[in-house]
Amino acid sequence: MMQLLYELKGMLYQERENDQISNLFSIKLMNKTKDSLPVEMKVREFPNAKFELIGKDLYTKPGGLTQGEFFVYLSKKDIKSRKSKLHIDLYSNGKQIKTAETTFLAPVSNK
Repeated sequence: MMQLLYELKGMLYQERENDQISNLFSIKLMNKTKDSLPVEMKVREFPNAKFELIGKDLYTKPGGLTQGEFFVYLSKKDIKSRKSKLHIDLYSNGKQIKTAETTFLAPVSNK
């Protein structure tokens, strides 16, 4: 399986309830296997990160292309930099299949 992960243009960040910051991302997954694969995501640097898929779950058909959008939510207290590097690990059936690297943008307080 091959993947591309990138931020949507024009979307920086949103301040959310409960001292959370979100970024919107878009993902494209190409399944190069003969099996249908469900896909889950985890942020390596922020184990408490939350994902909110927009629309359908990430599920790839054999030889198919799946596209989707999702928010990543991080707690303000965990964010130390305006630009945080994220490694989003992609899993299918409990096995890590790929890692995508991207940047999470957020305001940083001067406390």
